[in-house]
Amino acid sequence: MTEANQQALGKGNRTCPECGTVFSCAVAAGESQCWCFNLPRIISLDESDDRGCLCPTCLGAWIARKTDEQAT
Repeated sequence: MTEANQQALGKGNRTCPECGTVFSCAVAAGESQCWCFNLPRIISLDESDDRGCLCPTCLGAWIARKTDEQAT
């Protein structure tokens, strides 16, 4: 998504690259903490940098998959 499109969504709003849901990123809105900071840090920055932030649902599913993979 282009920067102009991000700005049109509103300050702090993001579009999930996985499902297209619009959600809020507190850090992008200028806050020091975001909802995702309370979740397990299971995705490396290398994995997330090219795609951007995931919405709560998709990030939760990603964490569950990674956790299951690590358990087997």
